[in-house]
Amino acid sequence: MPSIDQIDVVSQLMSLPEPKRRAAIIISYLRTGVKNDDDLKQLIKFGLGLNPLDSHICKDHHNPFTAISDLFFERNDRMFLWANRSGGKSCIFGLSMFLDSVFKSDCQTRLFGGVKEQADGCRDEMLKIINDARMFDYFCKTSSKGKVKFNNGSNVFINSASPRQARGPHPQK
Repeated sequence: MPSIDQIDVVSQLMSLPEPKRRAAIIISYLRTGVKNDDDLKQLIKFGLGLNPLDSHICKDHHNPFTAISDLFFERNDRMFLWANRSGGKSCIFGLSMFLDSVFKSDCQTRLFGGVKEQADGCRDEMLKIINDARMFDYFCKTSSKGKVKFNNGSNVFINSASPRQARGPHPQK
């Protein structure tokens, strides 16, 4: 059973305007860490204001949250996502890049899209999450078409999937 202090903190958070409430929740998770799937769902739902998409559409398929969670907790060393057009792939990768870049200091991510527009779409989804929380200055140093630099040393590089673009340093993600 929650203590009176915990109930008071929750009621104070709920009385804040939505952007400030989201920021407070995100900062709280930055301090305490995201330890498990339940923490991650709460962060996505209440901190980012997004649906964690944890229900199945097709009986034998994984839900989108499983992909997000597996990417964040690094349960697999590679992942293949297959979905129809407008199936949410850009949103999933944008959310994944946000989570890795913000919650893992010095994380280096290189995103390749089949065409540059696909990679740009993932970057745009990531920046939308940050801007919706009204925390760009808190998280980011700079943002350009090819790179997003974070205050904690993380970077996201945006590329098209071409041999020339794949040369060079190979970051963790």
